[in-house]
Amino acid sequence: MSHGAEASTGPAPAHGGATRALLVFEGGGAKGIAHVGALAAAEDPLLALDIRGAAGTSAGAIVAGLVAAGYGSRDIFDPQSGPPSGRGVLDTLGLSSPTEVFGRRGPVSGWFLLSVLRSRRWQSALLLGAFAVLAGVDVAASALAPGAAGSPWYAAAAQLAVAGLALYAGLLGLRLGVCRTDAFADAYDKALRARVGNGGTAGGGGPRVTFRELHDALPGRVPKIVATRVDTGEAVVFGTHETPGVPVAEAVAASVCLPGVFRPAAVSGFPGALFYDGGLVSNLPVWTFDEERLLDPDAVTIAFEITAPPAPREDFRLGRVWPWLLATLRAAVFGAGVLDRRGANGLVGVELRSSVGLLDFDMPAAKVRQEIENGRRAASSVLLDRLVERPRTFDRACDAIRELAEEALRARPRDGAPAGQTRVFLAVPLGTSGRVLQLAFASPRARRTIEASVLPVEGSQAGQSWLGGEALFDEAPFDTRTNLGAPENARRRELTRQAVQWRLTLPIFSAARPPGGRPAMVLCLDGDGAPAAARAALLDEALAQRLAAVVSRACDAFGV
Repeated sequence: MSHGAEASTGPAPAHGGATRALLVFEGGGAKGIAHVGALAAAEDPLLALDIRGAAGTSAGAIVAGLVAAGYGSRDIFDPQSGPPSGRGVLDTLGLSSPTEVFGRRGPVSGWFLLSVLRSRRWQSALLLGAFAVLAGVDVAASALAPGAAGSPWYAAAAQLAVAGLALYAGLLGLRLGVCRTDAFADAYDKALRARVGNGGTAGGGGPRVTFRELHDALPGRVPKIVATRVDTGEAVVFGTHETPGVPVAEAVAASVCLPGVFRPAAVSGFPGALFYDGGLVSNLPVWTFDEERLLDPDAVTIAFEITAPPAPREDFRLGRVWPWLLATLRAAVFGAGVLDRRGANGLVGVELRSSVGLLDFDMPAAKVRQEIENGRRAASSVLLDRLVERPRTFDRACDAIRELAEEALRARPRDGAPAGQTRVFLAVPLGTSGRVLQLAFASPRARRTIEASVLPVEGSQAGQSWLGGEALFDEAPFDTRTNLGAPENARRRELTRQAVQWRLTLPIFSAARPPGGRPAMVLCLDGDGAPAAARAALLDEALAQRLAAVVSRACDAFGV
């Protein structure tokens, strides 16, 4: 490494043990069924994940709460059979369809009312009815005030008044919602109670499972649920440590409370407050695990993000209002994911492409299975690459380089001085600004420190090799211009290994990053042996090419 910091980050599994993982599930309505497939991928024994927490918003909150309660992917939905099967959360709840959780409005089911409003036929009928009402206003105005019948201002004022009343009625309907969350909360609590035990369900008159009770019964996984508090407009995080006395089902019901679809939800412990869907403020709540990442820097955060195919360009032609409005709303809800992810160390992002609609909860079983399988394949490909294959390949490359370097050092006379310890790191560009390098892989891998895992391009030897595309060798006392001399690097300097006597940095080019442009990464070696022997041994051109070739082959294998 160019600065002796005892560090290496990146989402590499802990060697010889399970990888501690924090799972984050994005909201997306019915699209969230893809999360079941993603969870199945995370359960792959090859990944050896030890799930320590699950966070989510809206549909993601549903999955996160079930994961925290110990549900596996096949407990939620078994794609080999599906309900009714004696397996799956719907069977646990005694439900024949997910649409039953929308409850009832008197004798009519909430899903029926929602389906009516979603129907294009009914939408057209309502539009025609509105025109008929406005036309009737003209007739009524003529009958009630014959002398003003010829005045366009009178008719316009009457129509404007009717339109205002219609707008108020529409907003009132949006406020009241088509459905209530009570039935959902009762059903969800029943699923939690099936795992926690000891007590009745709210639907049966007993208390609902609280975050404290869930933690006491199943302490291994921390849940984090995000909802929007309407009166303050802020995001509220419900969880084991934040709101231990709050019923989990009520928090999840608040998180799924989509405006217009559901009436605003109330949550115990928040008197007078009402809540809407958490996606209004944070649809991919990676940030909710900031404390957990500080307490356990080696934990991996896996964010499952729901995406959709981009809308055709012709949908945005002048005059196409509805597609433009939908795209704008989609961008408002899903577009903030990049902000939700910022600053998260050890983050693995997984995109789950879904083709179903936001409210397609009545999709056929075959479509459910397809969405789950698509989610599993997409997540499995990314997770195996980022958590198993890529770290294993590059760490092995670092091991091979270390062996080559130490062999070359042993072959050189050292005037009786010991060969010392040699370390190898790979510094990879982080982000798109070209200002930061991350120490992602290393040999040996015994010590890793988050604070020292990032190097500035300006002021570091690795950064200068990356900018200039050339090999650099330095020895103690090191050049202050490339030894983290700036005041903002004071903490990094404190974390550097003081025994280091020499440093070598080699730019690594690949098929995807050929010479002439920026390198794919920088190979960094340092040691505490004699600098003269290291210079003579490692600056050999043939050896340098061999060392670079080892990493280049690994880069080419993954298209880096």
